[in-house]
Amino acid sequence: MIRTGQSNPRCGFCAVMAGAVVITMASWGVAAADDAPVSQAQAASPAAETCPKPILANPTWVLIPQVQQMDLIYPQRAKRLDQTDSVVVSCTVASNGALRNCRLVSDANPGFDFDKATLKVAPFYKTQPLSSNPAYAKLPVCARNAGPPTVMIKMDWTIEYGH
Repeated sequence: MIRTGQSNPRCGFCAVMAGAVVITMASWGVAAADDAPVSQAQAASPAAETCPKPILANPTWVLIPQVQQMDLIYPQRAKRLDQTDSVVVSCTVASNGALRNCRLVSDANPGFDFDKATLKVAPFYKTQPLSSNPAYAKLPVCARNAGPPTVMIKMDWTIEYGH
């Protein structure tokens, strides 16, 4: 059973399957901590001061993986050891809404391959095409002209037993 927008208001996708895996995915408009520093020329430019990076905040998801797919991707060693994790990735959003070039931003429980699992899952998600995406339309024109937007995705991986 899939429930969207559970108790967490930032939850863009929450998947629950009784007795199996619970994966919560949220997206928001926060720049990655390791973003490149701003050069002096960029800092002096008025456009750099007023134009934010093109980051989609709370996009509308039109395609999500099935819970059974997510269960298959859950790292087996982590499942055996009842390990959970919270992983954040940043992805570029293509004009058709597909996620591309995802990269790891943070992993709260490294060593159990949740980072790899999250990177495997990310391409299964798709937002509305940018031409009809309300989150993209809210970006200033200068940000929309700055190149493809990114989306930050947080996935909380847990196992839920017997409901």
